[in-house]
Amino acid sequence: MARFLPTIKRKWSVKVTFECPSWPPDWPEIGQAVESVLQSGEWGQYHSETCKQLEKRLAQHFKTPIARLCCSGTAALEIALRTQQIGPGDEVILAAYDYPGNFRTVELVGARPVLVDVSPKNASLDPNLLEAAASPLVRAVIVTHLYGQPAEIEAIRLICDQHDWLLIEDACQAMGMTIASQPAGSFGDLATLSFGGSKLISAGCGGALLTKS
Repeated sequence: MARFLPTIKRKWSVKVTFECPSWPPDWPEIGQAVESVLQSGEWGQYHSETCKQLEKRLAQHFKTPIARLCCSGTAALEIALRTQQIGPGDEVILAAYDYPGNFRTVELVGARPVLVDVSPKNASLDPNLLEAAASPLVRAVIVTHLYGQPAEIEAIRLICDQHDWLLIEDACQAMGMTIASQPAGSFGDLATLSFGGSKLISAGCGGALLTKS
C-alpha cells in the first residue's frame, strides 16, 4: 500500500520577473539572408555559394584548413569515425555521461564504447581517469563540451598524444566558446558541430566536420 505524506500549504512571496526572449530573434539580417537564398534558389542546392561561404567562415573561426558541411552533428561524428577506418575490433573512449547519439554512433560503425566517469569540475570526461581506460584496442577518444562548461581538453589532448589516440572534439553545444584563447573545436584532430534547433548557432538543422588533415 502506498503511503502519502500530508500536504503542507504555504504562501509564497517570491515574484518571478525573468522572461525568455522571443525565438527565433527578429533580426532583419536573418530575414534578408533567408529571402536572398530563396530568391536565388540556393536553399535547395547542396553545393551553393552560401554553403561554400559558411565552410570558409567556419574554417577561419576554428583555425582549421578544412570544414565540411553535413546533415547533422551526429552524421559528422559518423563521418569522422569512418574516415579513420574505426570499426569492429576497435575501442573508442567516451564520458559515461554524454549525448546518446555519440554512444550509438560508435556502435553503428562496429566499435566498442569504453566509458570513463565525468570530472567533478564539469559534465565531461575526467582526464585523471583516462589512463585507466587505456588498452591496445583504443583508437580514439570523443570529448564533449556540455552545458556551457569546457572539458579539460588541454590535459586530454596531451594524454591522447602520448598514446597516439585520435581526439574527436564534440563542440556541438559550444560554438563561440574559447579555451585558453583558442576556439572550442580547434583542439581535436577532428571536431563536430551542430546547427540544430537547440544549438547556440542554429539553422534549424545541419552540422559540420572540422579537420586539420
